[in-house]
Amino acid sequence: MDNLKTTKIFGFFAVFVFALFLYSVPSHAGFIISDDATGGDCESKGSWDAATKTCTLSSTVTMGVTIADNNITLDCNGKSITGGGAFQNGVAISGKKGVVVKRCNIDGWLTGIVVNNRSSNILLFKNTITNTTTGIVLLGSLTNSNIIDNVVESSVSGNGFSLTGSRGLIIL
Repeated sequence: MDNLKTTKIFGFFAVFVFALFLYSVPSHAGFIISDDATGGDCESKGSWDAATKTCTLSSTVTMGVTIADNNITLDCNGKSITGGGAFQNGVAISGKKGVVVKRCNIDGWLTGIVVNNRSSNILLFKNTITNTTTGIVLLGSLTNSNIIDNVVESSVSGNGFSLTGSRGLIIL
């Protein structure tokens, strides 16, 4: 009987650690937006405004997007971030401040948008997320952020939103 109990506890722990790993580590280099002369990869799929640190997409991105620096705006301008599959995130924001992600159509990822590792002052605005396991994951001390007018449709088997260890949020 003790072996069965130990096996169940170990199994639960293993699943928990695996899930935490998936949500806390960007699983792809993908399309990186950074604060440099070209916005990282931004100019390959859109335009970069260095003065406002804004990447405005003009075409579809078919790999996950990683926001690499603080105070960056990703304006998808109604364009899509598609593809990925079961072990990737559409947009990953980890440990950043002042990031805006708006007007994106995000489709076909493990998680549409994941924000984690003490990120703060994040704005997710008017994004549509479809065909994901979880639409938006807010994890690991996210603070003082706004999640406004986002739509999550067709979550495969998970949640529309997952919120853990965060405070000072406005979700509308």
